Amino acid sequence: MQNSVEFSGYPHKLFILYYQSMPQSIPKYTFPRCRTLREHAGLSMNRLAGVSEVSRDLIRSLEKGNPHSRHKVMAVFNALQRLHDGSLREDDELSPFGPDDAPA
Repeated sequence: MQNSVEFSGYPHKLFILYYQSMPQSIPKYTFPRCRTLREHAGLSMNRLAGVSEVSRDLIRSLEKGNPHSRHKVMAVFNALQRLHDGSLREDDELSPFGPDDAPA
């Protein structure tokens, strides 16, 4: 069933159509070895956050095993990838996180 909301004006109708076509949930990923790889590279959380252009809170959250959007996780992964001379593989390091993966 499609929500019907009335707005006058062309741009609002486009936004509603775009919003209705968006996926309802954004896939999330975890980065289980984030802390190990950061420490092996000799970086503090603050330094990795700076190199990755993300917040220190995000780094801390990833290291605790919390899931985040692929975009944010990839920013951290790519920074660590450069520091590890390209030896990391995305498929080996990132884990998809879905509703079935949530703790009971």
